[in-house]
Amino acid sequence: MKYLILILFIFIHKITFAQSGFEHRGYLGWMIDMSSTECHDAWPSVRLDSAVIADYVETLDFLQRSKMNEITLWGLFTNKYWEPEIEKTIDSNRMSLIKKVIRLAHERKIKVILGMGI
Repeated sequence: MKYLILILFIFIHKITFAQSGFEHRGYLGWMIDMSSTECHDAWPSVRLDSAVIADYVETLDFLQRSKMNEITLWGLFTNKYWEPEIEKTIDSNRMSLIKKVIRLAHERKIKVILGMGI
Protein backbone atom coordinates (compact mmCIF):
# COMPACT_ATOMS: atom_id res chain seq x y z
CA MET A 1 0.00 0.00 0.00
CA LYS A 2 2.85 2.38 0.86
CA TYR A 3 4.34 2.03 -2.61
CA LEU A 4 0.96 2.56 -4.24
CA ILE A 5 0.59 5.83 -2.35
CA LEU A 6 4.20 6.74 -3.09
CA ILE A 7 3.70 6.10 -6.79
CA LEU A 8 0.72 8.45 -6.74
CA PHE A 9 2.97 11.17 -5.35
CA ILE A 10 5.85 10.51 -7.69
CA PHE A 11 6.31 13.38 -10.04
CA ILE A 12 7.99 11.97 -13.10
CA HIS A 13 9.03 14.31 -15.78
CA LYS A 14 11.49 14.08 -18.57
CA ILE A 15 13.25 17.07 -19.97
CA THR A 16 15.78 16.30 -22.61
CA PHE A 17 18.25 18.96 -23.59
CA ALA A 18 19.70 18.63 -27.06
CA GLN A 19 23.27 19.07 -25.87
CA SER A 20 23.34 17.15 -22.61
CA GLY A 21 20.57 14.59 -22.97
CA PHE A 22 19.95 14.82 -19.19
CA GLU A 23 16.66 13.37 -18.01
CA HIS A 24 14.91 14.25 -14.77
CA ARG A 25 13.08 11.39 -13.10
CA GLY A 26 12.09 12.17 -9.58
CA TYR A 27 9.84 12.28 -6.57
CA LEU A 28 8.36 15.55 -5.34
CA GLY A 29 6.72 15.93 -1.96
CA TRP A 30 6.61 17.06 1.62
CA MET A 31 9.30 15.55 3.82
CA ILE A 32 7.02 12.97 5.50
CA ASP A 33 4.82 12.03 2.53
CA MET A 34 6.53 8.65 2.35
CA SER A 35 6.00 7.83 6.02
CA SER A 36 5.07 4.21 6.72
CA THR A 37 3.13 5.16 9.84
CA GLU A 38 0.16 7.39 10.37
CA CYS A 39 1.15 10.91 11.18
CA HIS A 40 -0.87 12.55 13.93
CA ASP A 41 1.28 15.67 13.99
CA ALA A 42 -0.30 19.01 13.19
CA TRP A 43 0.19 19.80 9.52
CA PRO A 44 2.66 20.50 8.24
CA SER A 45 4.71 17.98 10.16
CA VAL A 46 8.41 18.70 10.25
CA ARG A 47 9.28 15.63 12.34
CA LEU A 48 12.69 14.20 11.49
CA ASP A 49 13.59 11.22 13.67
CA SER A 50 14.88 7.66 13.30
CA ALA A 51 11.50 6.40 12.02
CA VAL A 52 11.42 9.06 9.30
CA ILE A 53 15.06 8.30 8.39
CA ALA A 54 14.18 4.58 8.08
CA ASP A 55 11.32 5.52 5.75
CA TYR A 56 13.75 7.59 3.67
CA VAL A 57 16.05 4.57 3.32
CA GLU A 58 13.17 2.41 2.10
CA THR A 59 11.90 5.13 -0.24
CA LEU A 60 15.35 5.91 -1.65
CA ASP A 61 15.92 2.21 -2.32
CA PHE A 62 12.59 2.11 -4.18
CA LEU A 63 13.45 5.22 -6.18
CA GLN A 64 16.82 3.76 -7.12
CA ARG A 65 15.22 0.48 -8.28
CA SER A 66 12.73 2.56 -10.29
CA LYS A 67 15.56 4.41 -12.06
CA MET A 68 14.74 7.75 -10.43
CA ASN A 69 17.62 10.22 -10.25
CA GLU A 70 16.31 13.00 -8.01
CA ILE A 71 14.08 13.71 -5.05
CA THR A 72 12.66 17.12 -4.14
CA LEU A 73 11.85 17.46 -0.46
CA TRP A 74 10.03 20.32 1.19
CA GLY A 75 10.18 21.01 4.91
CA LEU A 76 13.62 19.80 5.94
CA PHE A 77 14.92 23.29 6.69
CA THR A 78 12.13 24.51 8.94
CA ASN A 79 10.73 23.99 12.41
CA LYS A 80 7.25 24.10 13.90
CA TYR A 81 7.65 27.82 14.64
CA TRP A 82 8.44 28.84 11.04
CA GLU A 83 11.22 31.19 12.11
CA PRO A 84 11.60 34.23 9.83
CA GLU A 85 15.38 34.23 10.44
CA ILE A 86 16.71 31.14 8.70
CA GLU A 87 19.81 30.93 10.87
CA LYS A 88 17.53 30.30 13.89
CA THR A 89 15.40 27.69 12.14
CA ILE A 90 17.30 24.46 12.74
CA ASP A 91 19.71 23.26 15.37
CA SER A 92 22.88 21.22 14.90
CA ASN A 93 21.09 17.93 15.60
CA ARG A 94 18.55 18.55 12.83
CA MET A 95 21.33 19.67 10.48
CA SER A 96 23.11 16.35 11.13
CA LEU A 97 19.92 14.44 10.25
CA ILE A 98 19.43 16.49 7.07
CA LYS A 99 23.01 15.76 6.03
CA LYS A 100 22.34 12.06 6.68
CA VAL A 101 19.29 12.12 4.38
CA ILE A 102 21.35 13.81 1.67
CA ARG A 103 24.21 11.32 2.11
CA LEU A 104 21.79 8.36 1.91
CA ALA A 105 20.39 9.73 -1.36
CA HIS A 106 23.81 10.42 -2.84
CA GLU A 107 24.94 6.87 -1.99
CA ARG A 108 22.13 5.74 -4.30
CA LYS A 109 23.08 8.25 -7.03
CA ILE A 110 19.96 10.30 -6.31
CA LYS A 111 20.23 14.09 -6.37
CA VAL A 112 18.44 15.94 -3.57
CA ILE A 113 16.64 19.17 -4.37
CA LEU A 114 15.59 21.00 -1.23
CA GLY A 115 12.39 22.97 -1.55
CA MET A 116 12.28 26.20 0.39
CA GLY A 117 9.14 28.28 0.38
CA ILE A 118 8.16 31.50 1.99
